[in-house]
Amino acid sequence: FTGGCMISYVIVIRDCFFFFQYVDAPEEEIAIYKNLLLAGVMFVVVMPLCFLRNLASLKYNSYIVLVVVVYLIIVCACMLGQKATDNELPETVTFRVSTGYMKALPLLIHAFNSQYNFMNIYNELDKREKNVKKVVFWNSTLVCSVYFLIGLLGYFAYGDDTKSDILSNIANENGLVAQIAS
Repeated sequence: FTGGCMISYVIVIRDCFFFFQYVDAPEEEIAIYKNLLLAGVMFVVVMPLCFLRNLASLKYNSYIVLVVVVYLIIVCACMLGQKATDNELPETVTFRVSTGYMKALPLLIHAFNSQYNFMNIYNELDKREKNVKKVVFWNSTLVCSVYFLIGLLGYFAYGDDTKSDILSNIANENGLVAQIAS
């Protein structure tokens, strides 16, 4: 599962950086820039994280992840607010039975892959919570709430044009805030 997570980071690092759309160069050169950026980020950021002695060293990394998720919620809310202000809200369907939700199942499984590493993390904690079930419950509740909120904001902003990855929708938006988010 950690390998799958690593693959997703590689894809995000290589393909989703917004500033490559502003580079005026042939596709071959842009591909070289993307590969160089990927190698640089892997050596400067990912490789040092792989050599940490214990998980306590990743404490600040977790804070950064929380900031990024909050930023994504703010960007989705801004996109929805901008479309509402411009009267460009798409038509939405309140409820529809479809088998299309199965396309999101691998994404949801991948999103929760950190749960498989929980026991290793729990074993490394100095001050362990006595009631681990309470920690798991509140963690899962928070994660589901955040996913649900981002999903609703994205659906109300883009309607039936919502893609399986909300960052794909945001990448098509104008504005620096949206481009940084994607």
